[in-house]
Amino acid sequence: MKKKTSQFLILSLLLVSLAVQPLAGCGKTSGAADAPGSSDAARDAAPDSKDNGKSEKADVDLTILSSTMVYAEVNSMTVSPEDYLGKTIRLSGSYYSAYYDQTDTVYHFVLIADAASCCQQGLEFVLEQDRLPPDGYPADLTEVEIFGTYSRYEELGQVYYYVAAETLVVL
Repeated sequence: MKKKTSQFLILSLLLVSLAVQPLAGCGKTSGAADAPGSSDAARDAAPDSKDNGKSEKADVDLTILSSTMVYAEVNSMTVSPEDYLGKTIRLSGSYYSAYYDQTDTVYHFVLIADAASCCQQGLEFVLEQDRLPPDGYPADLTEVEIFGTYSRYEELGQVYYYVAAETLVVL
């Protein structure tokens, strides 16, 4: 039991460390999220012609930002998650799922690559069963877009942040 808990903690720390400090070769990321106005740009972005008729307006719309700004904003979300709690988020990226046997749960993520596509950050999302697309969850690495509210939960003594998704659209 203790071994499984430590394995889960190691996996969690690995995911967090990858989000905060990407793998070698990705360049220096510290300060990227501190770029003047990086967070404000996403929060203040008003829907425009790129909105494509999306009915939900997001407080943080990552789909209208450049790949560099998206990566910086997601980095900010992982470094300062409390600043985003309760905000609506729209993001797109590659869907990925992972099963963890200790909790008997499948976790769902959207992976977001940086501009060079060498580094990825993942945001967990939870989608209520009644909001699933007709064909269920897509295959891993399928491009998706989600919309929902940034939230948190506690599991196995740790606090985790995720997007409580209202919609999941396969792109």
